[in-house]
Amino acid sequence: WNSSVATTCRVDGISADLEPHTMKSSDKNAQALGYWWDSTNNYGKGGSNDRLVGLTLDRLSYADQLLGDLQLCEALFAAFQPKYEQGLLSKGCAEDFLAVCDWVMVMAYRTTADKIWTDVEHYLKATPANKKGCVSVAVKVHQNELDSVSPSLKPLGWKGVVEAIGSVVQRGKAWPAFRGVDYFQYVGLEDLWEE
Repeated sequence: WNSSVATTCRVDGISADLEPHTMKSSDKNAQALGYWWDSTNNYGKGGSNDRLVGLTLDRLSYADQLLGDLQLCEALFAAFQPKYEQGLLSKGCAEDFLAVCDWVMVMAYRTTADKIWTDVEHYLKATPANKKGCVSVAVKVHQNELDSVSPSLKPLGWKGVVEAIGSVVQRGKAWPAFRGVDYFQYVGLEDLWEE
């Protein structure tokens, strides 16, 4: 792409969203691999969850090599870092992902600022001190019948969402690794504004 378009049209990087935690036993790809994500039974060193995180890191490392100077970001399941800290994953901590990515985006799809902060704080605390502006927090502001799997801030309404995001940003300012807030999906902000 970048070699075929004008300099002003080039992309700066790639934001990946591999999400190994979504590979369930009914998934054909997971069946072909011989392992799948199960938050109840498949933790532990060498377990299916651990292998899927390892595979994700491997694919990100390969992508990073192919991208050259382009930046790489990965969207992270909020539970990876806490499960790593508990010894339930042998890989998947902030440092592992930041070894192959320029920054990470923690999918903190929660219903309050405090719950969002709890998710992202694990990653900020675990990020090496020399890594600046490399952890962003993704908040969910959209909700519909097709996208109701994870919690959203949408029920808080426009004012509540603005206050929640403001609270997260204020807390984040104290952390050099904090990059900012990403919205899933941006259309959710527009819908809230119009309501």
